Amino acid sequence: MIGFPFIETFFKSILSKSEAIQGRFFFAPKYGHEINSDELGRVLDENKPLITTQKYPLAMCMPPVYVVDSAIDDSWKSFMFRMFFLKPSFYTSDNQVANPNQYTGTSQHSLMFDWHDMARCSENFLRALKMVQKAKGLQGTSFRLTTQKKAIVTPITNIGIDRASGVRLDFEASVFTGCELEDYLSEELLSLNIEVVDTHPQHKI
Repeated sequence: MIGFPFIETFFKSILSKSEAIQGRFFFAPKYGHEINSDELGRVLDENKPLITTQKYPLAMCMPPVYVVDSAIDDSWKSFMFRMFFLKPSFYTSDNQVANPNQYTGTSQHSLMFDWHDMARCSENFLRALKMVQKAKGLQGTSFRLTTQKKAIVTPITNIGIDRASGVRLDFEASVFTGCELEDYLSEELLSLNIEVVDTHPQHKI
């Protein structure tokens, strides 16, 4: 059965072609606490982005949640994704003040522009997913975006020790995980002789 490793590889492959993100993508098993400590550089290095000395802009994905519907073909599972596209507030990716005021030296690049920049990254990511999905067709990919649900983009401001800002992207997609019975032998299950026993007989009231 394919699942989380496939999703990580698939998303990272897409984001490695992003001129902004440049492969800086990782799953966040600590639900985002990775950016609240100095371990972010190590996390990115372990995930082998194309540029290991640069931390931002980045994309990270919370542990995906999926639904198994036994009433339909469970080869495809519906995943709910929550991703973050982030950059340092008021600074460029190389730690320079963004659009500095010539008199005060402070940044004139407002948080609204950080939202705007990262919203563009998130929307382009979705467009890239659609493009790959359409080009490969359902027979060539194990991933398809859910068209019945709309993606939601939410501005995020000053999180973590780097005071990163950007957007949160919530969307749904289906992943072909397969329907093989991996942990059981079907022959043994079908040969079970289960006797129905009333372990709590009715007593006179």
